[in-house]
Amino acid sequence: MKKHRYLLVLIVVLALMLAACTPNSAGAADTAGADSQANTTDASDSNATGGSSNAASGPIDMEQVFTDTMFLGREENVSFDYTLTDEEGTTTYVTIQYTPGFLRGDVATGTDEASVIVFNLSDNTAFMYMPSLDFAGEYTNFPLFESIQYQESMADYIDTLTNVKRDTLNGWDVIYGEAVTEEGPMQFWYSEEYGVMLKFIMDTETSGVLTYEVTRVEQPAAMDPSLFTKPEGMTFYDLGDASDMTPGEPSGQ
Repeated sequence: MKKHRYLLVLIVVLALMLAACTPNSAGAADTAGADSQANTTDASDSNATGGSSNAASGPIDMEQVFTDTMFLGREENVSFDYTLTDEEGTTTYVTIQYTPGFLRGDVATGTDEASVIVFNLSDNTAFMYMPSLDFAGEYTNFPLFESIQYQESMADYIDTLTNVKRDTLNGWDVIYGEAVTEEGPMQFWYSEEYGVMLKFIMDTETSGVLTYEVTRVEQPAAMDPSLFTKPEGMTFYDLGDASDMTPGEPSGQ
């Protein structure tokens, strides 16, 4: 189903961003002011290239960088929007919202209302709903980290890194690098401050050139708990174990 494709886009992007970190090893980076006020950056005027290097040169251990700074596993809340555009100009709009223990993705294309998937990272369950299709379902087992099989594939990805350097992208301090993934060669711009991939361009054999770019990122002091709970009035079908994707019967609210 086409709608499922857009939810899977979220998983693919997370796989690229997770890199070498493990569920419990991502450092809780200390960001000034995170507990007292939101730290927000707007990238609405972003362009395709980074700026000049803004830090001392030297070898960068990207495996350690990812492990120490990735947003998953932090104590801070993180929220960001990104677009994913293919070479035909079709754009998918995604909002990621993270609070310790939970991860939510809202995925939309065209004029359709956004589809939503929420992961409970503590008990490895997830639920999703697609308003435009009047469909909702929940997974009794969805271990996100294991499901995307990032550890083996990302080890290969780390090994192919070249041209890694500190740089800037639209005013953000970033680490720029190039790599070869199973999908094809890619360029990426990663923010240690926010723990997210701010941009990547990948030339894939199956979908052509894909461009991912963050347009907003913030660390809100608080998040509405209702963002991570099932909405009322919906019947959620039992989608079973995500590892075998075997759908079951309606589970009710």
